[in-house]
Amino acid sequence: MYFSNRTIRPDNIRNGPDNGVRSIYKATGCADNANHHVIYLEHVVVRITITHPRRGDLAIYLTSPSGTRSQLLSNRLFDHSMEGFKNWEFMTTHCWGEKAAGDWILEIYDTPSQLRNVKTPGMNTLFCWLFTLLFIYLM
Repeated sequence: MYFSNRTIRPDNIRNGPDNGVRSIYKATGCADNANHHVIYLEHVVVRITITHPRRGDLAIYLTSPSGTRSQLLSNRLFDHSMEGFKNWEFMTTHCWGEKAAGDWILEIYDTPSQLRNVKTPGMNTLFCWLFTLLFIYLM
Protein backbone atom coordinates (compact mmCIF):
# COMPACT_ATOMS: atom_id res chain seq x y z
CA MET A 1 0.00 0.00 0.00
CA TYR A 2 1.09 3.54 -0.66
CA PHE A 3 -0.03 6.30 1.69
CA SER A 4 0.23 9.99 1.07
CA ASN A 5 -1.07 12.52 3.55
CA ARG A 6 -2.24 15.58 1.68
CA THR A 7 -2.93 18.37 4.12
CA ILE A 8 -4.14 21.45 2.34
CA ARG A 9 -4.87 24.99 3.36
CA PRO A 10 -8.54 25.09 4.40
CA ASP A 11 -10.66 26.24 1.49
CA ASN A 12 -14.30 27.30 1.29
CA ILE A 13 -16.60 25.19 -0.84
CA ARG A 14 -18.57 27.62 -2.99
CA ASN A 15 -22.25 27.04 -3.83
CA GLY A 16 -23.43 25.95 -7.25
CA PRO A 17 -22.82 23.13 -9.71
CA ASP A 18 -20.21 25.14 -11.62
CA ASN A 19 -18.31 26.28 -8.53
CA GLY A 20 -16.70 24.25 -5.80
CA VAL A 21 -13.25 23.52 -4.54
CA ARG A 22 -10.58 21.76 -6.56
CA SER A 23 -7.45 20.24 -5.04
CA ILE A 24 -4.61 18.65 -7.01
CA TYR A 25 -2.22 16.04 -5.65
CA LYS A 26 0.88 15.15 -7.65
CA ALA A 27 1.56 11.44 -6.98
CA THR A 28 4.89 9.82 -7.77
CA GLY A 29 3.63 6.25 -7.39
CA CYS A 30 6.66 5.60 -5.15
CA ALA A 31 8.96 6.05 -8.16
CA ASP A 32 11.87 6.69 -5.79
CA ASN A 33 11.49 3.23 -4.16
CA ALA A 34 11.99 0.30 -6.54
CA ASN A 35 10.63 -2.20 -3.98
CA HIS A 36 7.34 -0.36 -3.57
CA HIS A 37 6.87 1.26 -6.97
CA VAL A 38 3.18 1.34 -7.99
CA ILE A 39 2.87 -0.25 -11.42
CA TYR A 40 -0.89 -0.74 -11.78
CA LEU A 41 -3.66 0.44 -9.50
CA GLU A 42 -6.20 -1.84 -7.91
CA HIS A 43 -8.27 0.76 -6.10
CA VAL A 44 -7.94 4.21 -4.57
CA VAL A 45 -9.19 5.37 -1.17
CA VAL A 46 -9.63 9.04 -0.27
CA ARG A 47 -10.19 10.00 3.38
CA ILE A 48 -11.80 13.43 3.67
CA THR A 49 -12.60 15.90 6.45
CA ILE A 50 -15.22 18.55 5.60
CA THR A 51 -17.43 20.81 7.69
CA HIS A 52 -20.82 21.56 6.17
CA PRO A 53 -24.31 22.58 7.40
CA ARG A 54 -26.04 19.92 5.24
CA ARG A 55 -23.80 17.20 3.87
CA GLY A 56 -26.50 15.85 1.53
CA ASP A 57 -25.87 18.89 -0.68
CA LEU A 58 -22.30 17.82 -1.46
CA ALA A 59 -20.97 15.91 -4.47
CA ILE A 60 -17.36 14.65 -4.62
CA TYR A 61 -15.34 13.56 -7.68
CA LEU A 62 -11.82 12.18 -8.13
CA THR A 63 -10.03 12.28 -11.49
CA SER A 64 -7.02 10.03 -12.10
CA PRO A 65 -3.88 11.08 -14.01
CA SER A 66 -5.25 9.07 -16.98
CA GLY A 67 -8.42 11.18 -16.96
CA THR A 68 -10.83 8.66 -15.40
CA ARG A 69 -13.40 10.60 -13.38
CA SER A 70 -15.04 8.77 -10.47
CA GLN A 71 -18.02 10.07 -8.55
CA LEU A 72 -17.21 9.31 -4.92
CA LEU A 73 -20.36 10.93 -3.53
CA SER A 74 -23.58 12.18 -5.10
CA ASN A 75 -26.11 14.64 -3.68
CA ARG A 76 -28.47 12.94 -1.22
CA LEU A 77 -31.86 14.57 -0.74
CA PHE A 78 -32.60 12.98 2.64
CA ASP A 79 -29.16 13.40 4.26
CA HIS A 80 -29.82 16.36 6.58
CA SER A 81 -26.79 15.84 8.83
CA MET A 82 -24.90 18.94 9.92
CA GLU A 83 -21.89 16.86 11.02
CA GLY A 84 -20.08 17.02 7.70
CA PHE A 85 -17.48 14.32 7.13
CA LYS A 86 -14.83 13.55 9.73
CA ASN A 87 -12.18 11.24 8.28
CA TRP A 88 -14.72 9.55 5.99
CA GLU A 89 -13.30 7.10 3.46
CA PHE A 90 -14.47 7.04 -0.14
CA MET A 91 -13.23 4.37 -2.56
CA THR A 92 -13.15 3.83 -6.31
CA THR A 93 -12.08 0.95 -8.55
CA HIS A 94 -12.78 2.88 -11.76
CA CYS A 95 -9.04 3.42 -12.27
CA TRP A 96 -8.22 -0.32 -12.05
CA GLY A 97 -5.07 -1.11 -14.04
CA GLU A 98 -4.07 2.53 -14.57
CA LYS A 99 -0.73 4.09 -13.68
CA ALA A 100 -0.62 5.90 -10.33
CA ALA A 101 1.89 8.67 -11.08
CA GLY A 102 0.61 12.08 -12.08
CA ASP A 103 -1.98 14.65 -11.06
CA TRP A 104 -4.98 13.41 -9.05
CA ILE A 105 -7.79 15.98 -8.91
CA LEU A 106 -10.32 16.07 -6.07
CA GLU A 107 -13.42 18.22 -6.71
CA ILE A 108 -16.17 19.02 -4.22
CA TYR A 109 -19.40 20.76 -5.23
CA ASP A 110 -22.11 22.22 -3.01
CA THR A 111 -25.56 22.38 -4.59
CA PRO A 112 -27.93 23.74 -1.93
CA SER A 113 -31.25 21.94 -1.90
CA GLN A 114 -34.55 23.54 -0.98
CA LEU A 115 -34.36 21.56 2.27
CA ARG A 116 -31.32 23.48 3.55
CA ASN A 117 -32.19 25.75 6.45
CA VAL A 118 -30.98 29.17 5.32
CA LYS A 119 -30.83 30.30 8.96
CA THR A 120 -28.22 27.65 9.75
CA PRO A 121 -24.80 29.26 9.72
CA GLY A 122 -22.75 27.51 7.11
CA MET A 123 -19.07 26.77 7.29
CA ASN A 124 -18.33 24.85 4.11
CA THR A 125 -14.67 23.97 4.41
CA LEU A 126 -12.45 21.21 3.05
CA PHE A 127 -9.74 20.72 5.67
CA CYS A 128 -7.67 17.79 4.49
CA TRP A 129 -7.58 14.63 2.47
CA LEU A 130 -5.52 11.45 2.76
CA PHE A 131 -4.75 9.62 -0.44
CA THR A 132 -4.20 5.83 -0.51
CA LEU A 133 -3.27 3.85 -3.61
CA LEU A 134 -3.61 0.06 -3.58
CA PHE A 135 -1.59 -1.49 -6.31
CA ILE A 136 -0.42 -4.64 -8.05
CA TYR A 137 3.28 -5.54 -7.91
CA LEU A 138 5.02 -6.85 -10.99
CA MET A 139 8.11 -8.94 -10.30
